[in-house]
Amino acid sequence: MIDVTFSSEGQKIDGSLILPSITKEKLPAVIFFHGMTSSKEKYVPIAETIAKEGIVGLALSLRGHGKSEGNFNKLTVSDLVNDGLTAYDFLISQPNIDEKRIGICGVSVGAAVASLVCAQRNVKSLAMRVPATYSDELMNMTLSQLMVNEEKIFKNMRDVSNTPAVKAISNFSGSLLVITSENDHIIPAEISDGYYLKAKRVRKKEKFEIKGATHNLTNENWKKQFTEEIIRWFKQTL
Repeated sequence: MIDVTFSSEGQKIDGSLILPSITKEKLPAVIFFHGMTSSKEKYVPIAETIAKEGIVGLALSLRGHGKSEGNFNKLTVSDLVNDGLTAYDFLISQPNIDEKRIGICGVSVGAAVASLVCAQRNVKSLAMRVPATYSDELMNMTLSQLMVNEEKIFKNMRDVSNTPAVKAISNFSGSLLVITSENDHIIPAEISDGYYLKAKRVRKKEKFEIKGATHNLTNENWKKQFTEEIIRWFKQTL
């Protein structure tokens, strides 16, 4: 594992780059975008596991999270999308990365970030767990404002298909995996379904539900299922 930093709009992003022991001229790679108030630490173990399959992993803390710079109370989802684009560009600038085989794994707000990154960069495979989405107005509210009314915002969202991240998935032509939690009390099923149904141009798509799971995977078995699905998916689609 190599600790890395790169700059997003003048602020430092903290990341970890995990390289396989396999040495090839060109390797596939996956970027991990975490959820609100989380950090790279939850995804380094998954990146280490995926590296054993010959896939490079980049886990990072978005601005305002973990050891990355940025004020959580002033940042917006739009800012996090800029972080995602910067992370993608940093990854493909590394030696031996196959630009035609890039995957992204996004969780909650990280899934919305991932969808919007896919609209602007070449991504072959995308995995979303409990994906959030935000209206144009919400995209520019501060993260702290969103956190205060998070559950209410998602439950009262009426036009999921017209949000920027869900609209973006309609043009995605790679492979899409949507992972949901059976007992998610934050992200309603309508949002996950919105992404899945809107993705009409994808090469391949699948849905997987973690039985009994809540939005945050607090049970080790739930975490294990998530990791296994991610490994299976990217081995098949990258």
